[in-house]
Amino acid sequence: MEGKHEESYVRLTEHIEVLKEKNPGTIASYITEGPDNAPTFKRLFISFEAMITGFKRECRPFIGIDGCFLKGPNKGVLLTVMGLDANNEYFPLAYGVVAQEDYSNWAYFFRALRLCLDEINLSNLTFISDRHKVIFYPIHS
Repeated sequence: MEGKHEESYVRLTEHIEVLKEKNPGTIASYITEGPDNAPTFKRLFISFEAMITGFKRECRPFIGIDGCFLKGPNKGVLLTVMGLDANNEYFPLAYGVVAQEDYSNWAYFFRALRLCLDEINLSNLTFISDRHKVIFYPIHS
């Protein structure tokens, strides 16, 4: 909160490892590109163990997916996956940040999401989205 954004990106590996260590069962990953001495952020996925367990135990078989543009100093797209609990309230399942909303980023996001849904028969779930042109069926890849 008090440093520069660039300094935070350098510590992303450390942050992800602490998330996994302090929250066993959490699924978190990120991808950078470029040389090791100056990597560029590309993708991020996070789903806390409590989100995964809560969705599996308490939510309806419904998943909403969407992306929204980030307008701060570091542009990108926030991808979210939400469920519905027994009171029809939104229940967060996972989120991610990607450089842009394209097929490869959605495919990365859905592959990571598939890890969260490992014990669930996907044919029993209903997915809803804004029908973005790049979301075809990457969850099966």
